[in-house]
Amino acid sequence: MHQYCEIIVMKTYSVQQMASFSGVTVRTLHHYDTIGLLKPLPRHNGEKRLYDRSSLYRLQQILLYREAGFSLNKIGELLNEGAPTKAALLRKQRVLIEQEGKRLQTLLNTIDRTIEELEKEKFMLTEKELYDGFSQEETQKMRAEVSDRWGADELKTCEEHLLKKTPGEFKALKDEGTQLVKSIAQSMTLPVDHPEVQQKIDSYFVHMKEFRPLLDLEQFRQLAHLYVEDDRFTNYYEQHATGLARFISDAILYFTKE
Repeated sequence: MHQYCEIIVMKTYSVQQMASFSGVTVRTLHHYDTIGLLKPLPRHNGEKRLYDRSSLYRLQQILLYREAGFSLNKIGELLNEGAPTKAALLRKQRVLIEQEGKRLQTLLNTIDRTIEELEKEKFMLTEKELYDGFSQEETQKMRAEVSDRWGADELKTCEEHLLKKTPGEFKALKDEGTQLVKSIAQSMTLPVDHPEVQQKIDSYFVHMKEFRPLLDLEQFRQLAHLYVEDDRFTNYYEQHATGLARFISDAILYFTKE
């Protein structure tokens, strides 16, 4: 505020002061002088360029028109026009700027989403990564088995759900399952109906639904039977603890009983 008051009371301003007040360069002011857009006060015998308050106001108008997108030649014409003509042109320019602003905002939103995806590595899981470790023949056999046992809708829902995850999210989900199984193994000294065991089975059920969103208690119960009837399931659990396949199967059967 103090600086502004000083500007008001001054009668004349040097080119350096004009540049400081307006934010333009001295070179720009020299150019405006050369093309007749903003002439300094009349000079005599090599006096330095000086400007008055009317010059400051004219410069303000020039910069406004520049920001609005007008060329220097057009600005020279506008400065000699009456207020109604200036206002009409500025209204038209305002509409164009507003439209451009909306376009740029849309572009900014797109850039922000792209940055977010790149920073969070939101690259979706591929089918190859989903069945990593299995040959194409094994994958097709596995998919056919799931479709036959649980239905085509179940297979489709599972794959679509998992393919929305990133490789990092999928790995974290598998790691979480491993930790839950290890945690259940640590409770094998307890009876399957013990609250601690049943709480872990509940967590395991919630976890399994991350792989199979349509999983219900009856299907969970059917899985429990597979843990001891299908060597592929049995071997997976037995690698963590001998007898774990039977223990977790019985615990699930208790959890799902009516």
